[in-house]
Amino acid sequence: MKKLLLLLVFTNFAFSQNIELLKQATKCDALFAKKFSEEIAKSSRIKYVFFDELISQRGKASTMVFIPENSTEEQKKSLRAHMDTSLNTNNFESTGNLSVHFSIQYDGENKDLEIKGIPSYRFENVEAKFLDLFDFWKNNVDPTADKEKISQKGISAIRKNEDGYWINFSRKSNGENWYIQNYTHRINE
Repeated sequence: MKKLLLLLVFTNFAFSQNIELLKQATKCDALFAKKFSEEIAKSSRIKYVFFDELISQRGKASTMVFIPENSTEEQKKSLRAHMDTSLNTNNFESTGNLSVHFSIQYDGENKDLEIKGIPSYRFENVEAKFLDLFDFWKNNVDPTADKEKISQKGISAIRKNEDGYWINFSRKSNGENWYIQNYTHRINE
């Protein structure tokens, strides 16, 4: 009985520890957003390195872009040119890179008083192949996740209204990629 109780307590503790990273990424600064993005990149099968952060023209969206470690100088130049001319922060996955997307709000902003505010990042989503995201999902969101069940079903969701978070791991409609999407703001606003 003691072993069962200890196992239940440990499981609940482990789960609460795992989800904390995502909860922190719901409202964080740029430094934490980058560290969070690096955690996703490190859990991938592909060895990625940070390339750059792209911030939208209006400053309301950020994309942390990672490239495969073995990218050539030509690939880096091509990506740099694409990023320098892009008006959209959401179109870098198709080039073999990993992109982690955030929205940016400015806490304390008052345009009438010309107060810019402090940027606050909110993790929105990341898109990649299933096997490149699964380990992050299992290690940081759902330690009970079953690779085969999720891949067959096409979705896994963790929603805890009382704790204030809702995260989905699901197959994109194109059938190729998967994404981890943060819906936490929908239950907290």
